[in-house]
Amino acid sequence: MSRAFIRERDDAPEPPLPRRRIAAVPTGPVIEPACDGPADQVRLGSVVVVRDADGESAYRIVAPEAADPGRGEISWLAPLAQALLHRRAGDRVRFRGGELHVLRVTNS
Repeated sequence: MSRAFIRERDDAPEPPLPRRRIAAVPTGPVIEPACDGPADQVRLGSVVVVRDADGESAYRIVAPEAADPGRGEISWLAPLAQALLHRRAGDRVRFRGGELHVLRVTNS
């Protein structure tokens, strides 16, 4: 057996586990995503194009296990997705002290 899987002494105390950062949990009510509904409304699976002070960005709203923020795929539980759910093109959304303008919503 590899020595990597055994302790030197059986009576030695186990080292403490490293502390993990706990992800921020939304403080307000959680908005549930719709899987279907109006074609122009943000829901699970939607691609949303928004404009803020820094320019345009596109996001896909996905299930938490499929989230990949580097590729623009955000969990429906993320604060940004929570702010966008059930919005439509033309809506303005207050988010983190700024304003987002929803330009396009695409549902497949």
